[in-house]
Amino acid sequence: MADGANITFADDEGEVTILDSEQARFSINDMTVNEDAMTATLTVSLDQPVEISVSVDYTTADQTAVAPDDYVFQSGTLTFNPGEDSKTITVSIVDTDLVESTESFFVNLLNIQSGTADVSSTDSQGVVTILDNDQANLIISDLTVNEADGTAEVTVSLDKPVNTEVSVDFLTADQTALNSIDYLFQSGSLTFNPGEQTKTIFITILDNSIVEFTETFLVGLSNLQTTSPDVMLADNLATITIMDNDSAAFSINDITVNEDAGTATLTVSLDHAVHSTITVDYYTADNSAANPSDYLSQTGTLIFTLGEQPLTITVPIVDSNLVESTETLFLNLTNIQANGLDVTFADDQGEITILDDDQASLTIDDLTVNEAAGTASITVSLDQPVQASVSVDFATADQTASNPDDYQTTSGTLTFNPGEQTQTISVSLVNSNLVELDETFLINLTNLQAIGSDVILTDDQSTVTIADDDQALISINDISVNEDAGTATLTVSLDSPVDSIISLNFATADQTATTVDDYLATSGTLTFNPGEQTKPIAVSIANSVLLEQDETFLVNLFNLQANGYSVMLADNQAEVTIIDDGIASAELNVRVVKSPTNPLPNGESTSLPQNQNWVSEWSSYWVEIWINASSPTDQGVHSATLDFNYTTEYTSATAIEFGAAFTQNQSSTINDLTGTISGLSATTNAPGLGIDNQLLFARIKFESLAQDQVALDLPGRSIGPYDLGFDVSSHQVSLDAAIPVTTNLGAFNGASIYANPFDYDDNDAINFRDLVIFINEYNTTPSESSSDYSWFADSDQNDQVNFQDLSLFINNYGKSKLKHSQVNYPANYPDAWNSLLIVDAQTEPASTAPQSLSQSTADTALESIVEQINPQLTLSDKAKLDHIDIQVIDLEGGTLGRAAAGTIYIDVNAAGYGWFADSTPNNHSEFAWSSELTLIALPDSNAAGHIDLRTVILHELGHILGSKHENEGVMQDSLAPGIRNLSTWELNFEFENQSTPEDADSFFISVQDGIELLPF
Repeated sequence: MADGANITFADDEGEVTILDSEQARFSINDMTVNEDAMTATLTVSLDQPVEISVSVDYTTADQTAVAPDDYVFQSGTLTFNPGEDSKTITVSIVDTDLVESTESFFVNLLNIQSGTADVSSTDSQGVVTILDNDQANLIISDLTVNEADGTAEVTVSLDKPVNTEVSVDFLTADQTALNSIDYLFQSGSLTFNPGEQTKTIFITILDNSIVEFTETFLVGLSNLQTTSPDVMLADNLATITIMDNDSAAFSINDITVNEDAGTATLTVSLDHAVHSTITVDYYTADNSAANPSDYLSQTGTLIFTLGEQPLTITVPIVDSNLVESTETLFLNLTNIQANGLDVTFADDQGEITILDDDQASLTIDDLTVNEAAGTASITVSLDQPVQASVSVDFATADQTASNPDDYQTTSGTLTFNPGEQTQTISVSLVNSNLVELDETFLINLTNLQAIGSDVILTDDQSTVTIADDDQALISINDISVNEDAGTATLTVSLDSPVDSIISLNFATADQTATTVDDYLATSGTLTFNPGEQTKPIAVSIANSVLLEQDETFLVNLFNLQANGYSVMLADNQAEVTIIDDGIASAELNVRVVKSPTNPLPNGESTSLPQNQNWVSEWSSYWVEIWINASSPTDQGVHSATLDFNYTTEYTSATAIEFGAAFTQNQSSTINDLTGTISGLSATTNAPGLGIDNQLLFARIKFESLAQDQVALDLPGRSIGPYDLGFDVSSHQVSLDAAIPVTTNLGAFNGASIYANPFDYDDNDAINFRDLVIFINEYNTTPSESSSDYSWFADSDQNDQVNFQDLSLFINNYGKSKLKHSQVNYPANYPDAWNSLLIVDAQTEPASTAPQSLSQSTADTALESIVEQINPQLTLSDKAKLDHIDIQVIDLEGGTLGRAAAGTIYIDVNAAGYGWFADSTPNNHSEFAWSSELTLIALPDSNAAGHIDLRTVILHELGHILGSKHENEGVMQDSLAPGIRNLSTWELNFEFENQSTPEDADSFFISVQDGIELLPF
């Protein structure tokens, strides 16, 4: 039969003729197998053995189980050999994943072929029941979707196919994701047709713009409906995870503000709302704007709460008055704290542009300047400082003033550096001496360059008015004429020429002189033509025979006509003094005395006392002022007045006594702080005094008080002299009958003061402390000692501190200035102590400091000069100069040099005049002959204006070898700049005016004659 054919029995019973009395019957068993048994084996049995071979066909037939899905179709023939009573049929079972109900198929027997045997079928059909071994699990899958997907496709699946219909209900439920916000609620049923294994639930996902964390919601399954007992709801709950597709970005806006806004407010924004609190830091940073001049720096943190946006940051803006270009600063964002959310920076830097609200105005001043100023300085100003450079061109232009008669054309460019507010244009003015009207010229500003700064040219033109400084002043001179002159000629003067006709009137007027008796009245008009500057007025003088006081009359100027020019009457009145033929004079003489002079009872003396040229430190002394009047009219002294000055550092004025005759109107004021005695005056009512004799006017007592001090110059080895600075001023003597008198000062050499050499520590007492100092110096040789005190301890200046000096010291021990003790000085005091060479200050030294004399230059000069004079010396004096020393130090005042104990001290810069250190001191080529012992520096030589070092060293060598000061030559006590003094032994053969000098000066003559020299 055909495989798979649907075969049935049309007649399944046949009539068998049983020859045998036994009948055999076929039967086939039913069986139940599991699906995974792989085979089902059925047994076909004969209930009786058959002696012959019999066969029977078989075939499978579908019932609920079908081939080939559930089993493998099978057909064939079973042949039973004689005696066999059973055979098996094996059918392959198909083990599918399909969850099915219990199924069955048939194995049918047919077509028995038994020959003669009586074989029939009692059961020709076997039923094979297949028990399904599969269980289907219904599950729902978790799902992760992106928020932007729009739909969540949730899969519900059977892990095995089911051959029956399966249905189940589903329902969504919120978790962190919320219905209507994150998704749309869904519910319903799913039906799986037989064999279907998957179904999809479509849930709408809402794509909002909020930046959120990952969120979830649930889809639950319930109410499983199926006829199959092998379907289980294994997983009834799915978690749907929504991945947020949104990211938020921070941005900060740029802003432009005016400088005067006070603040700049920037907005920090999130482009999407964020479902969390997040923070971001911020800070300002300079660009062209700088903290704190343009703004105040800010830092901080912005906190964005759930969904909040935007926030602002405020930056204070500084409103300066500086004109600036537009400036910028930055506001930077940093350090996002977003709790894991996708928040980034879209723009992390805001730029604040500050528009300057300041405008600078550039102006130029008008100026009125005097012609004599020489320069007109015109100010160009910015009314506000500007941060950038500003430049502007300028140029002058004529008006009534013109170039080059009145000013010099000027042009250029002014540049204002940042912050500068003023610049000056200088225009040279021409100062003529012509009196003119005021004139003007212009300065124009053009081409302003401000490099972007807001600067405007509000005033671009300056008018410069030149005020003529040549105002002409008319004056008339006072004159004095002798009575016998016949005419008094006065001059009326214009001090500057005037470019116009000027006229004025004049007329005389009486004073003590009267018209007719003393002069003839005169009046008239003076006319100055353009450029004229003087006009004379002549007045006739009458010569009287009377002896009179000087008399005066006036010449007055008036009614000036100047035609608008700057002409003024500076002096409109002249006084003409008619001097009487008789002449009276008086002389004041000053004398320094140790004790008061004893004149006659009326205060007169036949001669002046001898002037004391020096005083010692602790001594008191008097300064006497004497008057002598010689008058042809025999008029005596009536009164005297004067001011007296002194150096208050050394002594003090303590008392004033007037002469015996001056008993009236006595007055004086002592100011010891300034060293002045002002208003020293008195009168006498005694007639005829001072005509033939000296008349004592007053005497002033000076004492050394506690505050006074003459200090020892230890480094310079000097006790003086120091000038007492006596000076008389404002002196006037009047004579009886008010006769005019001329008051003169007589010759006065002044006086000097010397320090007390026994008061070593300058404490105004000779005491134990001084004794200790002396003992330390005892038996020393000052010229070989390095001690500052050795030279002072050598009281007799013999270059030995010995018993003779000790005797002098002990003789003064215990004395003090306050006790007014009388100090016993050595016989050679102060002459032996005074060897200073002083500058003769005929001119002021140069304003620039001269170069200091080097020690090496001084050493070389000394060596050369000693070598030059050495042949003129005795052996003993040559020995003295073998160890001579020279030291460059700073000597006080105008001292150029001094010598002490084998050492020459030279001032470092020649008292401010500077030294001429001659490299060839025996060659006088820099000088011209002036006199026998004096040379004068050539104007263009290096010696001009400087002190000659050769002269000073020769002078001090003279002192060391015993010579004293002389009136001329190298031993003079003063030396002027540009002068070289010579000894008489020096031949002047190199000069045209040759002389026939002595072979040697007084000192060198004594040396050559072998005369023993006494110490100072």
